[in-house]
Amino acid sequence: MDEVQMLQAAFAKEENHLPDDRVSLGDAFKTLLPSLNLDPTKVDKVRTNCKNYTMVLCKALLTRLPSNVNVIAKLRHSSPRQPLQELIGLPLILYL
Repeated sequence: MDEVQMLQAAFAKEENHLPDDRVSLGDAFKTLLPSLNLDPTKVDKVRTNCKNYTMVLCKALLTRLPSNVNVIAKLRHSSPRQPLQELIGLPLILYL
């Protein structure tokens, strides 16, 4: 069993998924949340939607990954800094 197959097998098992209430929405959201005064059910809905989106994304990646492993391996040594160096001086704000 190769690595992609192991990931697919692990992903298929529901017990490997975090429950919705354990899904992290990040430090920025956690910091901002108290000032939003949101109904807790709405926050729960956001967590559920984020988890569902992430699950769909992971399924798509696992489906497409096997045919793209060689391309991804070639990208390992690439860096966005080189192409972005050419943008210096343009009226863009880029956060790296």
